[in-house]
Amino acid sequence: MIVTKVIATRFRNGEQHINLNKRWMQLSEDKFTGKFYDRKNKPDTYTIEMFDDIFYYKDTMPVVGPSASLASGTQSNNPGNIEKLQTLIFSPGSEIKGIPVVGKRFAIFDDDMVPYYDYSITAAIFKDSISCYVFSCHEKPNAGDYPVLKSLSTWFDRKTFNIVYREYRYQYSSMIFDFDVSIKVIMDYVNEKLIPKQISYSGFWDLPLRKQENVDFTIDF
Repeated sequence: MIVTKVIATRFRNGEQHINLNKRWMQLSEDKFTGKFYDRKNKPDTYTIEMFDDIFYYKDTMPVVGPSASLASGTQSNNPGNIEKLQTLIFSPGSEIKGIPVVGKRFAIFDDDMVPYYDYSITAAIFKDSISCYVFSCHEKPNAGDYPVLKSLSTWFDRKTFNIVYREYRYQYSSMIFDFDVSIKVIMDYVNEKLIPKQISYSGFWDLPLRKQENVDFTIDF
């Protein structure tokens, strides 16, 4: 049995305000325990630092369209990494440029990667109410360590072909770096617009020149 020791937690509640072409965040609740922040009052983990840059940004930002980078206009020191994280969450199966060694291996539909996967399409009911097509992609049993995306399931509303749910896992291990990340994204309609309702993330990272990170969080919209 693996026992996980929780060393720090945080709960936040905030609202995004929009006026004309500007947006900003206002926190209504902010609680934490343990060593969540370092001595400079920054998150002690690089993962949370980047997610704060996306979802709890401190500055007034320009409003961006659905296809634009969430790093647009940010004052963050990590705009390139924010774009990588955005691709990791919202575009699974796409190449992530700028990641050494494995960046192209994320692209599960490229000719070089197709031989490593089994693909399927089935029918299922999402949350007992939405009739869906489910596209699934799983690495083959003999694929070895080459594929980075280990599994992917995407649920499409049969009436609109909009994505209502996704879950996927990335894993890689080498002498240079290790990571094991699982993500779930639930979509929902608000005023007839499809938006993320919940993002669940569980990830381990061991990167050069940084301490190991083990982070779990859920974001509700």
